Formats: sequence, structure tokens, C-alpha cells
Amino acid sequence: MQLSLEELDIDQIFINSEHSYELVLANKGDIDAMFTIVPASSTDASVSTLPPPIGAHAGSLSGAFSGFFRFTPGDGIVTPGNYQAISVTFRSTLLGNFRETFYFQIDGSPQKLQVTFMYARSKEEKMILSFKEILFSPLAIN
Repeated sequence: MQLSLEELDIDQIFINSEHSYELVLANKGDIDAMFTIVPASSTDASVSTLPPPIGAHAGSLSGAFSGFFRFTPGDGIVTPGNYQAISVTFRSTLLGNFRETFYFQIDGSPQKLQVTFMYARSKEEKMILSFKEILFSPLAIN
């Protein structure tokens, strides 16, 4: 089995905005491959101190941001020579840097496939406007 990517740097995140991605699992072997997504590991460098994620529950994946990711389907079978598209959606109620790794357990394989999603917001992001002069042109009034 092979994943289409191992790491994805998420460009911009807005709170409560849904982001969608697609992974592809390819079965390069000679037998059916059953897969299951297992809990994530998290490294969060700077997380805002906001309330827990909306909809978080005891059965959600570990990690400050992992619960905001949804994989569809979360398990399945890929026949030899075929592919399985996996839809990944991300919607966060937190701001902060993160690195979330998700694992795919392949039945009968000692190794897990992994994909890591990361976001590193620069500390220097600021919008600075400086005007020395503002020119207004004539306005039409109806």
C-alpha cells in the first residue's frame, strides 16, 4: 500500500472555515488490503487558550487539532492494483501552530502508513497601513 502524500503544509486557516483535501491509497500488492485510520499524534507549538473543540468527545483522536480532521472513509478494503480516494476535511475552532500525524493500519502489515498535516503561522504577520495622503476624486451623487 502507498499513500499519495506523506506531508501537507496547510497554507491558511480561518476559524470555522472548512478546508478539503484528498488522499489516495494505492494497493501495489497482490492481495486485498484492509485499512483503518488510527489515532493521531500531535505537536502543537502555540495553541490559543480557547475552549475545547466544538463537538469534542471522549472518543475523538488525541491531539489539540486532530479532532478537527475527518477522514471519509475511515476504513475499507483496496483490491490489488486499485485505488481508494480518501476525503479529508478540516474545520478548526482554534488558532495556533500544529503538526498532526495520522496513521493508516494495513491489516497484516507491521508498518503503518502515515500522513502529517501542519500549519505554522508566522509570528510576524501584521497588517500595517501607512498613509501620508489620501486623494478623493469627485463623487457622483444620485
